[in-house]
Amino acid sequence: MMHDKFEKIKQKYLASFSKKQQDLQQAWSNRDIPELQDLLHKLAGSSGSYGFKELSQLCHQAMRFTRKDCDENKSKELQDVLQKIIWLCTKLLLQGLYKLKSRFK
Repeated sequence: MMHDKFEKIKQKYLASFSKKQQDLQQAWSNRDIPELQDLLHKLAGSSGSYGFKELSQLCHQAMRFTRKDCDENKSKELQDVLQKIIWLCTKLLLQGLYKLKSRFK
């Protein structure tokens, strides 16, 4: 029973990934580092709480790049990590949808 409730909450969380991806891309496009740091911090904490350890670790990695003077190399590394985060969000969202769909078969 409790597991089902957590799964429903987790599915709702996964459904928010599309918006999270858009927000991250927007902040990066605008080079709004404070906003990017805030978004990454929130995603790192929440994803870790829901058991998405890899996503949380990638967010922490990206946050480290935002804390340093962002020269061209660090900017490229940050962009690469952000792309991995966005890709992983898509993958987790699709897996969540597949899992949800398979429950109704």
